[in-house]
Amino acid sequence: MVIVRNTALRWIRRNKILFIFGITILLFQIFLTMKFFAISKNSREQKWQPVLEKSINTVFSGADRLKSGSFDDEAASNIVQNKDIKVKINTHLKLEKLEFSPNCKISGREAVLAINRAKTRKCKQLITNVTCLSLIGELYPEKLPNFCLDERNNFGKSLGCFKDEKDFRLLSGFYGVFNKDNSPVNCMKLCLQSGFPFSGVEYSNECFCGTDEPSIGKKLPDSSCNMKCPGDVHKACGGYFTINIYHTGIKKFVPQIANTGSGTGKPVRIVFLLTLNGRALRQIKRLLKMIYDKNHFYYIHIDVIC
Repeated sequence: MVIVRNTALRWIRRNKILFIFGITILLFQIFLTMKFFAISKNSREQKWQPVLEKSINTVFSGADRLKSGSFDDEAASNIVQNKDIKVKINTHLKLEKLEFSPNCKISGREAVLAINRAKTRKCKQLITNVTCLSLIGELYPEKLPNFCLDERNNFGKSLGCFKDEKDFRLLSGFYGVFNKDNSPVNCMKLCLQSGFPFSGVEYSNECFCGTDEPSIGKKLPDSSCNMKCPGDVHKACGGYFTINIYHTGIKKFVPQIANTGSGTGKPVRIVFLLTLNGRALRQIKRLLKMIYDKNHFYYIHIDVIC
């Protein structure tokens, strides 16, 4: 062991220069390796640093310019785009631009936008009046007069109480359940709007509409229809498979064959008014293909919110 150690020491003494040179190269390689890993680590950590620094500088410089009063429109638009700020549409009524006092408080978005977009005082006042009438329920009557009644004028006339069946309904045109407001009048109005000449109430909360008058053989005593109506406790709304049937006042629809012969009268010219909001371009093109004729007139209103 001692001989080996002495031999190594003698070799180091003879090759002292080579030994020092080798140690120097080894240390230099270790230094380069450590430097390389340090640079690689810093580059990974600071990969997004310039972008962040640029954004911070932009925000601070924009704030400084805003305080100093040198903040121009172009810079403002750039910052808005960079920050992705959503611009909200003003939905407050501009009373100072109306030149008149509204009859009611208007806060609905559609009404406010329409009034603010109107150009003339007359137009603004007209929209305001229509809005106020709508808010108090006086824009249109609750019930429209019916000018399609037949010559007998039998709207609301009761035909009596009839026996009904589950599989063979006397009135099979429409069926609905109204737990809170079913009554003979409400059911008649519903059937009248749908074009049915007969209406019927059954089992207290059921409403039926139909086109055929019930057979007299199905008629029952009025006492068989003894359930109260939830919409009118003073009226009876049928019973268990018993139905009170009424006239709605219109005739049964009879289809008529159109006259396709050549007439001698003056041809009719139709005026179409179309309202667009910019989102239904494909649908409006299809519609124009269906209704277009060179003899007709077409007015198109495009509603755009600026």
